[in-house]
Amino acid sequence: MAEMKSKLQDFYKRLDSRKSTYFLAYSVIFAILAIGVFSFYFFTGKTFIWEVDGWEQHYKSLIYYSQYLRDFFKNIFINHQFVIPQWDFAIGEGSDVIGTFHYYVIGDPFTFLCFLFPAKYMYIFYEAMILLRIYLSGIAFSMLCFYTGHKKRYVLPGAVAYAFCYWAIYNAVRHPFFLNPLLYYPLLILGVEKIIREKKMWLFTITVAVAAMSNFYFFYMLVFTTIIYVIVRFIFCYGKNVKMWGKGILRLAVSSVTGLCMAAIVFLPVLHVFLSDSRFNTPNKMGLVYPFSYYAKLRDFLSLRVITSGHAWDLQCRFYLLCF
Repeated sequence: MAEMKSKLQDFYKRLDSRKSTYFLAYSVIFAILAIGVFSFYFFTGKTFIWEVDGWEQHYKSLIYYSQYLRDFFKNIFINHQFVIPQWDFAIGEGSDVIGTFHYYVIGDPFTFLCFLFPAKYMYIFYEAMILLRIYLSGIAFSMLCFYTGHKKRYVLPGAVAYAFCYWAIYNAVRHPFFLNPLLYYPLLILGVEKIIREKKMWLFTITVAVAAMSNFYFFYMLVFTTIIYVIVRFIFCYGKNVKMWGKGILRLAVSSVTGLCMAAIVFLPVLHVFLSDSRFNTPNKMGLVYPFSYYAKLRDFLSLRVITSGHAWDLQCRFYLLCF
């Protein structure tokens, strides 16, 4: 028992002193949990493509986008023409390409390399990108914790829990791009910390640009939660120092505007489509908060009573929660 405790202490010391040991340990744990969580699909001969939105929207959009990119690069390198198709009559009765596919694939960094895969192997790329999203979200969480001074031995279980949270497991095979905010948010917060501590704006700027290009719907929620974080941090860091508040807000504003300008080629057309939609002026029936009954049911999640439908993703959640 004493020998085991000594070896565990040695492991903790190596973990705290070497990032390579940490990332190796995280990768091993991630692989074990990923196999356990998603083994249902492998044993039953199924893919990660959900038969509803996964097949009808996400996967078919990815197939379209792959051909779109191949045609784009063919025009550049073979036909020597810089042509960006913006309208396609094959979409319904004709529709804007960016406005239609931005929500699913265009702007998402995890879909860009799809043009390297033929249609018959696209499901492999689709599944690999789901796992990569989950993996990198844990890495991003780890980098934020390292920067804020937390010991790696404590960061490791937090990173694994963050990567395999209920949101990630539930949406992994339903709406893969729903996983992207799990990666972007820690990077945004890390970017804020770098602006506060080192006056460096590059990470925040790049993350804003990628998030804005990736998905307009999640971008505004990331902005909202980041603003809350910034206000709280400024209160603790600057207190009543108006001058420091002004400098901090100015740096964040410049960085944010720069990121939006970098993303403008995708962000502005999508914003125009959104604001021009006839449903934009439809009265919103949802209030600022959910009904009380919603919050009352949250306690059921801890007892797993909320996970009773027997779907594949429910089984995944059960496996993961049992592990912890």
